[in-house]
Amino acid sequence: MPDEPVEDVDALGGLAAAILRHDAAAAVDLAARALSHDGRSAGPALVRVAGILTELALGDRAIRPIFAAHWIKTVVVADDEARALPADVDWRRPLLACVRFFAGPIQERSLQALVHDAARFVVDGKVPKTLT
Repeated sequence: MPDEPVEDVDALGGLAAAILRHDAAAAVDLAARALSHDGRSAGPALVRVAGILTELALGDRAIRPIFAAHWIKTVVVADDEARALPADVDWRRPLLACVRFFAGPIQERSLQALVHDAARFVVDGKVPKTLT
């Protein structure tokens, strides 16, 4: 974890951008520095980081309901755990894990690809490879 905290919690504006471009290292670094600003307890940076993660989870990024559910439950649990951990434990870890998960390279298939497969199935009878 970096030693230098982000001085301005509003500097977290780049967090969502780093997550959306799947730059996990930059996203985790930025979140870790911001959360370090809160010291040994949850404060304004936790609220801001959790807010950004919540906006991303609810922002219609997932196509299939199971992916949306994973995003939502992960951010809710990470926020709850960060607030519940005692001061002598690194309470930032649940949120940093959530940031890493959100910024990961794993992606579900696009809506366009799913629609294409569905149309090929209906029109041509071609069963998608994922269903065979």
